[in-house]
Amino acid sequence: MKTLASVILTFIVFKVSSAIDENSAKESPCFNVLHANDPDLDWFSSVKKWYYPLASRLDLYRCAYELLETDYKNIPEYSVYYDSCLEWTIDSNGYTLMGFDGRTRHIKSTTVDNGISDFQSEWSQGMVGRVYSTLTDNKTFLFYATCYSDNQMSWNIFATTKTLSDSTKQQIFDHAKSLGFNPEYFTELRYDSCKRGVAQTQVHTEIGGNDRPLITSTTTT
Repeated sequence: MKTLASVILTFIVFKVSSAIDENSAKESPCFNVLHANDPDLDWFSSVKKWYYPLASRLDLYRCAYELLETDYKNIPEYSVYYDSCLEWTIDSNGYTLMGFDGRTRHIKSTTVDNGISDFQSEWSQGMVGRVYSTLTDNKTFLFYATCYSDNQMSWNIFATTKTLSDSTKQQIFDHAKSLGFNPEYFTELRYDSCKRGVAQTQVHTEIGGNDRPLITSTTTT
């Protein structure tokens, strides 16, 4: 007879062994973003590396697809949540996404208006769209809302630290909800075991979801 512990373990292994499903992460067609503003440029340009602690599920999945260059059905879910260790750098031509044990991808960016930029991956099958800067404290984080070229909306956070305070996270979650994003698609990455240049086990928390193995929990109100 199977013990309860073995049943739970089998369930978790099954879930994290499955491939990611991009369609399940699509929550909304693109919508109008009424207010976008540039951050303080002195602060923004002084940050050498950005972390990616909070995002919508679609944004996370597409970053994984961008770096791994393979069909979504070939990307194990555990790899996205546990091994990505995503980071960004910014230069005059755009963004460089890094993760999965040293993989990199450059995303070209062109300014459209105050707080608004168009972006396109150097990879022919990569990300294309428009990004809006909608919230920042000009100290620790920057909120981006993204409209992809396939008319799908997502969001992410660029942060100066690997973790954010509970009050800052609540501010971000409240802002995301005010824009129209659904908490069921919120994700939180933690970098506890990530090492420079080496993708180690990464703890993942999904906010409001019940179809992923939860390692820790975060509450939104």
